Amino acid sequence: MTDFFDWLTVGDSGLGADRLADAFKLSHQEVRQTTEALAPAFTLALQRAMLDPVAWTELSHRFLPFMDGTTMPGAETARSPAAKDLADALFGSRDISNAVARKVSLASGIAPDTVEKLMRNLSIMTMQTMVRMMLANVARNQPAGLADGNYPVAIAEMMRRGANAMEAMGRPSDTPRRRQPDFPGAAGSDYLAGLFADALNGKLPFMPPVSGAAERPSAPSRRADDDVPATSGFTPFQPFEAMMEGFARGLQSGGEPAPGERENAAPEPTPDAAPSNAFDDLARAGQKMQDDYARQMTELFQRFQNGTGSDKGR
Repeated sequence: MTDFFDWLTVGDSGLGADRLADAFKLSHQEVRQTTEALAPAFTLALQRAMLDPVAWTELSHRFLPFMDGTTMPGAETARSPAAKDLADALFGSRDISNAVARKVSLASGIAPDTVEKLMRNLSIMTMQTMVRMMLANVARNQPAGLADGNYPVAIAEMMRRGANAMEAMGRPSDTPRRRQPDFPGAAGSDYLAGLFADALNGKLPFMPPVSGAAERPSAPSRRADDDVPATSGFTPFQPFEAMMEGFARGLQSGGEPAPGERENAAPEPTPDAAPSNAFDDLARAGQKMQDDYARQMTELFQRFQNGTGSDKGR
C-alpha cells in the first residue's frame, strides 16, 4: 500500500525528502515518521478545501507561486511568505497550523517549530503532486490528434464533445445522481468532489503498479445500484485513504531493526506461553493508539471550525 510519504516523493524519487532531511538536520526515517504523523491533518485539510469552493479558490490562488514546480524544499522555502500563506490556506488559518504542529510534535518527538516548517514544505509538495496527477489524466484523455499536432482533428473532436455535453445538459435525466466519495462531509461541492474523483482515479501515471493491492483487507460490499466501477489500482480517493492508513508508521519508534539486521540478529528465546496472545494485545493497543490519534486530530479541526479553537492544556 502506497502511503502518504511515498505518494509525495514518488515524483522526484525522494530527492525532496532528502533535501528536507538535510535542511532540518533530520534523518530520513524522522522525516518519514513526521510526514506520516501529519497525514491525518493533511487529509482533513484537503477534504475541507475540496468541499468549500471559497477555500479551494483561496488555496489555488496561494499555490500560484509554486505552479512551475521549480521551488526546492528546504528551510529557505519554509521562511518565505508564500509558503506560509499556502499552508495557512490549506489548513484554514495560522492558528490551526500551529495547533497541528504542536500535536504532531508530541507524536513524533520533533520540535514544533521544525514540524511547522515541514508542514509548509509538505503543503507545496502535496499540491504539486495533485496537480501533476490531474495534468497526467488530462493528457491521457486529450482529444485525438492534439498530441500529433493534427489540430483540425483535435478541434473537431472537442467540438463534438462539447455538442454532446450541451445536448446531454438539455435532456431530462432520470438517472441517479453520481455517488459522492466515501468520506465524512461528502455533502459539499459536487463539482470539486467530482473533479478530484476524476483526477485521482486510476493508477499514478509515474508509478509502478501496487504489488500489495491483493493483500489489502476487502472493502465493504458495494450496493447493487452503485454506479462507480471498481478499479484495480488507486481508487478515486486512495491517496487520502493511504494517508490515514499509513500514518501509523509515524507513531512507531525508529528503533525497529531493518530487514537485513533482522535476518542477521540472533534468534531470541521463545517464552513457554503462546506468543499469539501477546501479539494480539500489542496489535490491539497499537490500533487503539492510532484511532485515538486520528480522533484527536479530527476534534482539533472541529474545535477551530466551531470557533472554540484552543488546544491549550489538552
